[in-house]
Amino acid sequence: MEVHANNNTNGVDPVRFSRTAPRRPAEPTQDQTSFEGVNAVNRALEATPASRSEAVDRATGLIGDLTYPPRETIQRLSHLLALKLQE
Repeated sequence: MEVHANNNTNGVDPVRFSRTAPRRPAEPTQDQTSFEGVNAVNRALEATPASRSEAVDRATGLIGDLTYPPRETIQRLSHLLALKLQE
């Protein structure tokens, strides 16, 4: 019986090494990231008031109102909570 290798018929090729010049580290580049959007958001936040006086006035009025929230709203919320407790 005779065995023939299918992948290499001419023997083994010699190993070849190639020498290349060592790489120099890349030159540091100047940061080119743009933060214009961040600056615009910061300016908008500075221009926004900490609270809206009309919303504070409305909430202050509702705290003193005994009929707020309406009875129907309280009943609907209590039914929803009861359904969640049963699950």
